[in-house]
Amino acid sequence: KECYYEKVYNISASGGHYNPKTVPLREGICNHVVDKVKVEDTTFYDHHLYTLEVLPGASGSAVFNAKGEVCGNINISYSKLGLSLGATSKIISVSLDRFLKSPAGSSYVEKQ
Repeated sequence: KECYYEKVYNISASGGHYNPKTVPLREGICNHVVDKVKVEDTTFYDHHLYTLEVLPGASGSAVFNAKGEVCGNINISYSKLGLSLGATSKIISVSLDRFLKSPAGSSYVEKQ
């Protein structure tokens, strides 16, 4: 499920913030899809731009819409701007499908 111009939520213990039985819940907006962003030596394509204020350590955590559906994840934190960038659910789905069809992924599935 893609999310455009809607409220989104992230649950992650980024920035080392963690206490037993608690984890921060962040609320923001999924603004749009950024076609291309270059960060150091890595180029990211077709990623959501969120107004989720996360810190380093949130990478890989899920982003949910108001229905609780995963609509993306966090890849980059722009903490000084209060923004973050993450893969769309389509990118996540394609990557997961590739992994499951790979030798490593297919052996993982067989073990389960």
